[in-house]
Amino acid sequence: MEADLLLVNALIWTFDPENPEARSLAIRDGKIIALDDKAERMAAKRVVDLDGRIVTPGFVDAHIHPMSLSLLSEWLDLRGVLSISELKKRLALWAQKNPKGWILGRGWDQEFFEERRYPTRWDLDEVVPDRPVFLLRICGHVAVLNTKALELIGLLYSDRADILREDSGRPTGIIVEDAVYEVYRKLPRPSIEDAAKLLYRTMRRLASLGISGICSMDSKSYELKVYRFMKQRYQIPIKVRVYPVSYTHLTLPTTERV
Repeated sequence: MEADLLLVNALIWTFDPENPEARSLAIRDGKIIALDDKAERMAAKRVVDLDGRIVTPGFVDAHIHPMSLSLLSEWLDLRGVLSISELKKRLALWAQKNPKGWILGRGWDQEFFEERRYPTRWDLDEVVPDRPVFLLRICGHVAVLNTKALELIGLLYSDRADILREDSGRPTGIIVEDAVYEVYRKLPRPSIEDAAKLLYRTMRRLASLGISGICSMDSKSYELKVYRFMKQRYQIPIKVRVYPVSYTHLTLPTTERV
């Protein structure tokens, strides 16, 4: 029998109590067929010398939101920003390169800002006054919007408690918790086909990092449509178990294999 792939000179963690480590491994049709001496005696289409590197079974992420991860890959990345001034520069550059529609970003953290304060809608208005801007904090529970976005979403004159205000009562552009989730649901989303391309790219990225399976949590109807479309069009490189969101009190979500 010929193997498709032979890994040699490796430290292979088998997680088999009777044979916890091996040095060689043969694979055929995506399955392990031999270890150590038996593997090394086999012919193989491809042989890889790992020079002592570690080989483990694939990892399974038991709680992940891959659709959000995929969409965020298209957003303005604000991680590592150290001041509101730097945030504004990144925002201005992004607006120049992406001249139409909403500007969406994530990753800022005011704890690292030189100014030691939240950004405000007026900060964003100085850079982008004529298009809606939504910038999500690194935690996902706080966001800042410019005035245009507050107007479009209907929050500029809202009296809800999850909008931060000045002492005068004017909203600062910072929203928290439920207001963030409400705005997030109203943001523009790509078509099912385009979202499937993004999700497939994310799956390939996860596979490249050694993740062989995921549990996709709180998947809503849009995401389920994307998964079904992707399943029809692409050879998904990892195993996916989808947990649709449940709208029934105290009812565990059903699961669906992709």
